[in-house]
Formats: sequence, C-alpha cells, structure tokens
Amino acid sequence: MIKKIIFISFLFISTSINAFQFNLRSKDITVSGISSGAFFAHQFHIAFNSKVSGAAMFAGGPFYCAKGSSSKALGRCMNGKESYNLASESFESIKKLAKRNRVDAINKIKKDRVYIFAGMNDTVVSSAVPYQLKRLYHLLGLKNESISMVDDMMAGHTYPTISYGNPCATPKKSPFISSCNYDGAYESLSYLYPKKTSSMNVEKGELLKIDQTKFFKRGLGKPLMQESAYIYIPKFCENGGECDFHVAFHGCSQTVDHIETQYVMNTGINEAADKLNLIVLYPQAKKATIPGRNPYGCWDWWGHSGSEYHTKKGQQLSIVARMIQDLTDIDLL
Repeated sequence: MIKKIIFISFLFISTSINAFQFNLRSKDITVSGISSGAFFAHQFHIAFNSKVSGAAMFAGGPFYCAKGSSSKALGRCMNGKESYNLASESFESIKKLAKRNRVDAINKIKKDRVYIFAGMNDTVVSSAVPYQLKRLYHLLGLKNESISMVDDMMAGHTYPTISYGNPCATPKKSPFISSCNYDGAYESLSYLYPKKTSSMNVEKGELLKIDQTKFFKRGLGKPLMQESAYIYIPKFCENGGECDFHVAFHGCSQTVDHIETQYVMNTGINEAADKLNLIVLYPQAKKATIPGRNPYGCWDWWGHSGSEYHTKKGQQLSIVARMIQDLTDIDLL
C-alpha cells in the first residue's frame, strides 16, 4: 500500500516541502507510550484494536481505570490502593462498549503482542497497576508468550534509555527519561515486531513537523492538543522501502511546552525506527491554561476532554485516528 504525503517542515531555518511515498507493509499499526501516554496508548489499542496489532506501555494501567474521575485516576489508578479489581472491571467495560460499537469488537486482540514496563522505583504509578494491565490482556485472550513484562529494573517513573537522561533509579524527575543501560525503545518495538530483522549501520531518517489542527473538530482548546505533531521517517522508508507505522505518545510533563523535543529526540525511538523500518508519528498534547484542568499536558485517560474520552468518539482518540488515516489510508473510523 503506497501513500504519497506532502509535508511542510518547520524544524529547520529554511522551510522545505518534502514529498514521500510510504510503502506500508501492513494495514495494522502499533502504539506505545509512557505514563498518561501509556494509559492512552492502551486506550487506543482497545478502541481501534481491529487495526492495532500491538502496544508497548511504560508505567500504564488498564482501560477506563479512572471511570471519568480525576480522584480515581490519582487514587487506585496510580497509587495502587484498591486496584485488585481493575482488570475485571475494565474487561466488563470493554465488552459493553464493544456491543455498542464504541470500541472495536475484541475477538482480534488475542492475536496481538504487548510489552509492559514497570519500574521498581516508580513512585508515581505503583507496580500493582501495570500488573492489572497484564491481567486485563490475559482476560482479553493473550497468552503469556504474547506479553513481555519487564518489572525487575530499579527504574523510576521514566522512559529507560541506554545513556540519556536522569540516573535510572530517580523516582520522578523531568524529563522522565533515564539512563538505565537499557534500550526501552528498541526492546519494546522489536518485541511488537518479532519477525523483523534489525538493520545495522543505517542512515538517519528525517524528523518533520506536521499540522494537527486540521483534524480538530471543536477548535484547539477543547481537545488540549498542540498545533503541530512530529513524524519520523527512516531513510529506508523515505526511499520507498516496505515499512510499518507506529504511534508514540509522550507522558505528562513531556510536551514541547515542558521539555521541548526531548521525548521526540532522546528516547531512542527514532534510532529503533531506523533499525526496524518504522515510520513513527508523535502526536502532541498541550497543557491547559485553566487552573486545575490539565496543567501537565497529559493525554486524556480520565475525562478532561469529555465523557467519551475512552471510546472511538473521544476527541483525542478520534483526532489521532484521523491523523493516521490521512497519513496512511488505514481506515480506523
């Protein structure tokens, strides 16, 4: 499947127009994220599971955990107290939503692959919560061999890298990227694509900025998303090679307002994309100016953008889905 895209790049001093033809290997995509991005990547996996073949989640939890409540989000979904029923509650919610076509029918999920990371020194999201996420995927039909759970690293609330960021055991500190002598990006993405052979000594690809606003339906403020997103295109994909499509969601306090482009540039995702021939879309959330609403620019996994936030009708979920459709011709909505 070939999709021709015209980009206007704002990353360089001179504005350039770049035309690419994406030769996509599959009509399935994968997703990943950390913190709110992990909860959101999981939401996206559930909502659009007919077109998503895998998800990687760093410090995330199960679907509809917060049930539209910020207090539940801060409580059982993060500190782990009273979290023992989260998986079963999520499973029941998913089945009900699938019957109403608010999320895709769930019969395909059992064929997917999932990577879950839980840092032993994470003081933001208790390890009890990612365990409930793993349990939920078991309830959805995934076998042990389709789930990779990394829970033995003395890491904080962070995206682990080989050498960039804070000391690995730092419990929680901006930019929430840590040097752990562990390539979280490559380990997670290569797990989602087990049949891919890693390419070595590859040329670096190109990172571009693209417009998100044309996918908004209710203006910029309501969905709390930036005007622009980023997309990384490996040289192999730029030259017409057969590639796959991945979407990477940053976490809270990792927007360009908070840490500029560190999440896009320094997590190792782009380097992994070069090796695995993955085109990577980086949607961008935005912090709220209204006190108390969403000051950290988190992706919506508790309802700040509306009551349908966790379904295919959710503002942020549907915006990202429309972006993917526009870039790839993969029909999600």
